[in-house]
Parts: sequence; structure tokens; C-alpha cells
Amino acid sequence: MAAQDLELYSGRLNAEQIAAGMNAARQNAARLLADAQMLLNAGRYPTAASIAILCIEEAGRISLLRRMATCKDEAERGEVWKEYRSDRCKSRRAIVPSLVAQGLHHIDGLSNAFDVRTKQSGTIDLLKHLGFYTDCLSDADWSMPELIIERQLAEQFIAIAHIASAGNDYRHTAKEIELWEAHMGPVMDKPFEWVRTAFANWQRAMVEHGLMDARLDRS
Repeated sequence: MAAQDLELYSGRLNAEQIAAGMNAARQNAARLLADAQMLLNAGRYPTAASIAILCIEEAGRISLLRRMATCKDEAERGEVWKEYRSDRCKSRRAIVPSLVAQGLHHIDGLSNAFDVRTKQSGTIDLLKHLGFYTDCLSDADWSMPELIIERQLAEQFIAIAHIASAGNDYRHTAKEIELWEAHMGPVMDKPFEWVRTAFANWQRAMVEHGLMDARLDRS
């Protein structure tokens, strides 16, 4: 690959490009999860935990890419790209699936619980760092990854990663993104009740187009 091909892109994406990015993120999240599980089985708990967090972050890119479809202007698009490349933002967004797994199956519950759990994202980013590297912590104590992250913590992060990357056989499509833009684009800056109604309408449209099972919610 030529050097110029490695330059980061921060421009506009069409529906097909957004869907391709979401599929790439989902596929890579599954790869990272498999690597984390192998490391866990081998007793390499710190690295397993850190790789699981990478999986969570990669899965978090899916919702950020979906937001690209509803950006109003270049400034908003630039902010989304900034979040897309921010580890803390990605891990914060991927916390939502773990909330669903704990019983918050409705968008109302997610709205209330999301702000509480986002405070954990800084800790998650720090633990990812401490699973890879030594560092100097409070009272000038040096950390060692194997002393910071044990099996139980690694298993917890892998469990969250399983939830965050669930449905890796699902393929996002340009039509899905077009429907999202049509239904959600006009209400992204509106009161939450408007967003909830638009989200329900988007789900119905997805079912009507054969892109979502009526029993499932892949939001």
C-alpha cells in the first residue's frame, strides 16, 4: 500500500461508504474478540483484557458511522470524525450494548442510564493502557500488567466485548443508511420524544424493506 493511501480521510461519506465502514468495523471487532479469547485461554490476562477493550472500541465505531448520515454541516461532520478516532468516545458508545444485556431493552432506559455509564470510559481507557504497559501510579508505585489485571477482570471485558460485537453476521446496507438519514436526520436536534418516535418509524421501515426481523433491534 502506497504511503498516500494511509492518509486519514475526514470528508463526506455516502450511504454505501458508511455501510461499508460499519461492516468493516463489525468484522474487525469479531477478529479482536477472537484474539482476546485465545489470549484468555492461554492465561495472558492483561493482554486479553486490553484486546477486548480494543474490540469494544471498534464496535463503538458502528454507531458513530451511522451518525455520519445525519450530519448537518462540515463542522458537525468534523466532530464525528474526531469522536471516531477518539478511543474514549468509542468505548463510551459501546457501553450501550452492555446496558441492553442487563435488561434495558427500550430506548427510554438507555437515555437515562447512558450518562451514568459514560463516566466509566476514562477508567476503561486507563485499564487498556495498563494491560499493555508499565506505568508510574500514585505514590510513585510502578505497575506491572500481570499485577493490575487478573483473570476475572479479563473475563468481564471479554463478556462486554461479546455483547458489543454481537451480530457479526449481519451486513449493513446502503438502504439501511438511507432510511436512517430519512427518519433520524430531521430529528437529531429535536426533543427526545421526537427522536424516539423517529427511531420507531425507522425500525418499522427496516422491517418493511426486509432489513430487520420484526423481533430484533440492531440499533
